[in-house]
Amino acid sequence: MAPGRLGFHEGIFLLLLAVAGAGCSRPAEDVVLITIDTLRADHVSSYGYSRATTPELDRFFASGTVFENAISSAPCTLPAVKQLLRGSFEAHAESQTLAERLHQRGFVTGAVVSQHQFYKQPDAYRRGFDRFDIQSLDEVDQHGMTARTAREVSNRAIAWLDEIPSNRPFFLWLHYFDPHDPYEPPAKYRGFDAGSVSARSGDRRTDLEQEKRSTTERARDAGYIFTPKDVQHLINLYDGEILYTDSEIGRVFAALDARGITSHALVVLTSDHGERLGRGGHWDHCASLGDEELRVPLFVRVNGGPLTGRRRETGQASTLDVVSTVLALLGTPQEAAPAVARDLRKLPPTVVPPWPSGTGAGRRAMRTGSSSQDREAPGQSSTRWRAIRSRSGTWRVAATRRNRT
Repeated sequence: MAPGRLGFHEGIFLLLLAVAGAGCSRPAEDVVLITIDTLRADHVSSYGYSRATTPELDRFFASGTVFENAISSAPCTLPAVKQLLRGSFEAHAESQTLAERLHQRGFVTGAVVSQHQFYKQPDAYRRGFDRFDIQSLDEVDQHGMTARTAREVSNRAIAWLDEIPSNRPFFLWLHYFDPHDPYEPPAKYRGFDAGSVSARSGDRRTDLEQEKRSTTERARDAGYIFTPKDVQHLINLYDGEILYTDSEIGRVFAALDARGITSHALVVLTSDHGERLGRGGHWDHCASLGDEELRVPLFVRVNGGPLTGRRRETGQASTLDVVSTVLALLGTPQEAAPAVARDLRKLPPTVVPPWPSGTGAGRRAMRTGSSSQDREAPGQSSTRWRAIRSRSGTWRVAATRRNRT
């Protein structure tokens, strides 16, 4: 062959390499969004956790892309999910949800969720769905929180897949609640707690409320009632809830595989927020901008492969980026996309906190960066910067210290 010229097969080979290096470029036909309540990224196996809490997620997304540094837009379910479904902090009544946009494109849209909070503002979450399957008002536990289990969510999701027409694309959103307290995984998933000597149940909420020092004290700050063994016991049960949820999501993955869906689908999995798990004597969430509450897992798999040319992405990602990414992959970029939302295929290599203008209700966290690139030795701490918008609409930068023990 003459110098400077390629044969037919050599040219095709190089073209395939170029496409693979650029990540997925062929539009997906179906979209599956899975959100898991109260799931910390550092308790997920793929994120380096020492326990095998998520073998099904690890297996399914082994061929996808893991975003190692993803944060939620808020440490509370209602704002975090509302903003996730719109890809914007500006979750106004008139702002369209992802389901509405996909429904306009001819998608069959369905949601199966387990979250009592969604009843507070139902229109903010159900808009655009042909079917919005939520637990009944009396399907609650002793705290008034949803009692719909991961098994029930997966059962209903799999049944829905068999009911929808095969000649139309679909969008399915699943929300699992189980890692949220009380921590009561089925017996089969309590292996992490083997040998525990704590006499506490997994209902830490009741214990905190009953044993706090005064009626004016917030129960979530009364963690002093727990011994270190109690804390470890509760974390063991929390991990068991994650393992249980993972196994049920694995059933959905198997159903997608069996129906030949994953080869032409976009599958995204993330969390609404994390959980403090007793650090500094504090429990619960909706209280801080620390990594325990804001850092979440984010997995993406497109047509059975990675979203980008890499299996793991270290750039700063946000749950706000999901809608922009989905719409871009489907060939319909988000009109007037907010400055804080990005296509996940185009994350910059460095983190530069954006400075959008405008006003909005609530105090909300944005993208984060590290002042020291997380290269500290164990026992030292790093400073992470968060841009925060106040209720008045003004912006400021806050520094939070992360203890690396």
